[in-house]
Amino acid sequence: MKRIKVFLTAAALITPVYGYIRFPLNYSDGSSAFIKRSDVAGIQFYLNSSVVAGAQSSATGTAVTVISAGSNPLLGVQAAQGTWNAVTTSTIRFVALKPTTSVINGSDGQNTIAIGSTAADLSVLAYKAGVSNGFAAVTINTAATFVSGGKPTGDVADSDVVLNPAFNFSTDSSTSTDLQAVMTHELGHALGLNHSGLLGATMFQYAAVNERYLSSDEISFASFVYPSKTASLSSISGKVAASDGSAVQSALVELIDTANGNSLTALTGTDGSYSLPCPAGSYAVYAEPLTGTSIVEAGNLYLPLNTVITSNFQPAALGGFSSPTLITVANGSAATAPTLTVTGGSSSLSEPFLGVGRLGASGDIGVASNPVLYEAPVVIASGQSVDIGLIGGGIDTTVSITVIGQGVSVRPGSVRADPNIAFGGSLAGMPMMRASLDVAAHSAPTLATIVVTKGSSVLTLSGVLVLVPATPVLTSNAVVNAASSLGKGVVSPGGLTSLYDTVNSSLGPASGVLPPFDVYGNLSTSAGGVTVTFDGVAAPLDYVSGSQINLQVPFEVAGKTSTQVVVNYYGSKSVPVTLTVAPTQPAFFTFNGTVIAQNFPDYSLNTSTNPIARGGVVVLYGTGIGKPSYALGTGQPGVVPPTGYVPPTYSCSFGGSAVNAAYTYWYYGFVGLATWTVSPPANAPTGPVTLTCTDTASGAITPQGTIYLK
Repeated sequence: MKRIKVFLTAAALITPVYGYIRFPLNYSDGSSAFIKRSDVAGIQFYLNSSVVAGAQSSATGTAVTVISAGSNPLLGVQAAQGTWNAVTTSTIRFVALKPTTSVINGSDGQNTIAIGSTAADLSVLAYKAGVSNGFAAVTINTAATFVSGGKPTGDVADSDVVLNPAFNFSTDSSTSTDLQAVMTHELGHALGLNHSGLLGATMFQYAAVNERYLSSDEISFASFVYPSKTASLSSISGKVAASDGSAVQSALVELIDTANGNSLTALTGTDGSYSLPCPAGSYAVYAEPLTGTSIVEAGNLYLPLNTVITSNFQPAALGGFSSPTLITVANGSAATAPTLTVTGGSSSLSEPFLGVGRLGASGDIGVASNPVLYEAPVVIASGQSVDIGLIGGGIDTTVSITVIGQGVSVRPGSVRADPNIAFGGSLAGMPMMRASLDVAAHSAPTLATIVVTKGSSVLTLSGVLVLVPATPVLTSNAVVNAASSLGKGVVSPGGLTSLYDTVNSSLGPASGVLPPFDVYGNLSTSAGGVTVTFDGVAAPLDYVSGSQINLQVPFEVAGKTSTQVVVNYYGSKSVPVTLTVAPTQPAFFTFNGTVIAQNFPDYSLNTSTNPIARGGVVVLYGTGIGKPSYALGTGQPGVVPPTGYVPPTYSCSFGGSAVNAAYTYWYYGFVGLATWTVSPPANAPTGPVTLTCTDTASGAITPQGTIYLK
């Protein structure tokens, strides 16, 4: 896991204020303001032309493949933009990327994404040859100018994202640094978010694939700072104080909604107060210090130089961690929490390594196939019981372990040492402590906090558990051509395909979702928390629900004989399923066996009472004609074929009478919809006639359908 940082362009001072952990812009006259973009309804970024699959850089003195060969960085950045655009309670809208040859320049007024190429870029990334590769990426926000003495607006004149040329990014999981997750995080900085105090949040300082998805902390920030007409937030206010009544300054305050799963974080101000806009719910409230042994350190939040930090106290919760007092707040209302009094002193506990294993098992956490993680969230599919394992950081057999979150609890008496696992190095001789968790089923991801207590010492691992929906269940037999519902386990480039789980309804949300077209005019690759990938390439989605997904197979599978498909529901991933790739898989859409067809030239529907004359022209609709010979991207609506287009050769049989003059292409304005324009031969029979079309190149034949001739 690598750090991601935002760079502030001036060294002026600012005092923390309430409501999320936000970034300030500092001005030359010493004034400052938190970022609140005036261009939020149309943020224009430019992608440097060097950010392509297989991109290499020698900026560090060593040739590095910065973008893996199988990745699509354009789609990765677009998907990151779409993640923020999808917050319906916010006005945030990143508009379509534009290409550029410009590099990083904080004074050109252009929001640029580029691979670092200069000594200045490497310096900002904290790259030190032979010592540290530094940060995976950096966002450089430059303040807009304003009249000296006036009120600063926090507006941004320029936001540049520098990708580290020493890192190996990917969008297909071929490397450990996920470009889409990194860009989702960096765009959060451009919007004004600092790093989060929640390990499983998008804005936590270390990048992980689960950070492709916004947590409730980021969604609530977007809804509060950039609210749409549908945004409706409540608020909880309170104060953190020492036992002598003095203010606890710059403490991390965490709110965890045990009823609805929302998790939020903020810093206390100079008087120890906090006020956090939040969705309605019932919240456990606790505070933890920013210390050198904490997961979230002051240095990771890039606080202003004059910030006073009270760090000599133990984490504490209202009502205590074993049974926290819940602060309930109704929709659109405000609640005041009692003062949270903390105990002074430093905890003897520090961050451990963490893993997850089978319920009641032993020796299965920390092995090569299931390693433990450090400074990283642990993803758990909900609706099951598992064990968590912790080792290091002072944890031993005297600790107690509790969890705060929605629908998750530690089984009484389950905290125990694992006798069948031993580590070497710095962990040699330390026990792995296990605890059994019962996790209720969730329909959306939530974060949960592990609390470790050892005598008077307390350690909070805030938001370290990412509880996602149950694992999607998919088999090759449940993948069929969307038009024919045949061809189990077979797909073709660009074809419309359906995935089913009618037993568990595990593929997505209970209520069906019709994905929108994105700002690029392409069909979205994410909807309802669902993405589906073919060899790591996200598929455009037509329809998403728990029992059925309709999608377009990416054109990128062309030329392959097989592909692996994975359904990802809010970070809960199905087991990869291997499918056969056919060059074409033609099939007509039908209704009760009748081919969906229109009679030319009036485009009336072909029916038994409205047949097409033999020798006339009929337009047939289906899918599965394969990769086109002209430029057409995955998810892009079909276009009118260019001049000189030579269609694939199809022979169509009308009741046994064949014709070889079908004009076939991907239909304009639709994704994955193919059309055959053909003239039934004069010697064809009349009435209901059996129709098939054959791709003469591949030999693939459409399933039979009925068409009406006269």
